[in-house]
Amino acid sequence: MRDNLEQRLAERMHRELRQLPLVQAPAALAPRVLAAIAARAHQPWWKKSWSDWPKWCRALVLLLGLAVAGGLGYLAICFGPGLTLSALGEVATEWLSPLKPAWEAIVVLANATLLLVQAGGQLLWWISLAVVAMIYLTSVGLGTVCYRMALNKI
Repeated sequence: MRDNLEQRLAERMHRELRQLPLVQAPAALAPRVLAAIAARAHQPWWKKSWSDWPKWCRALVLLLGLAVAGGLGYLAICFGPGLTLSALGEVATEWLSPLKPAWEAIVVLANATLLLVQAGGQLLWWISLAVVAMIYLTSVGLGTVCYRMALNKI
C-alpha cells in the first residue's frame, strides 16, 4: 500500500513539474561557468587531483614515503627486541636536551597556575568560566560584524 502511495505521489509530482513553464538561465551564467572551467583547467599541478600530478612527482612522494617507512623500520631494528618506553624516553631526552631551559620555565608556570587555582577555590573557576565565555561571545560577535562588513550587508 505504501509503495502505491509513493508511486502516485511521484506521478503527480512529475505531472505538476511538466506543467511549469521553462525558465531561462541568466545571460551572465554561461560566461561565468566557462570562466570557472577555464580557471580550473589552468590551476597549478599541486592543486589538482593526485591522478593529474606529473609522474615524477608521484614517484618522488612514493619514494619519500618508502624512505620514512624504511627509516622507522631501521630504528625499530636498531632498538631490537629490547625496545622499551624507557629506552625511547632516554633517546628523546638526549635529543631534546637543548630545550630543557624552556621546559623548566613551562613547568614553573604550570606549578604557579596550579597553586593559584588551588588557592582560588570554586569562585576562581566560575570567574574563569565567565571570562572565557565573554571572550568567546566577543569573538563570535566581532567575526559576524567583520563578515557582514566584508559582504556589505551592514
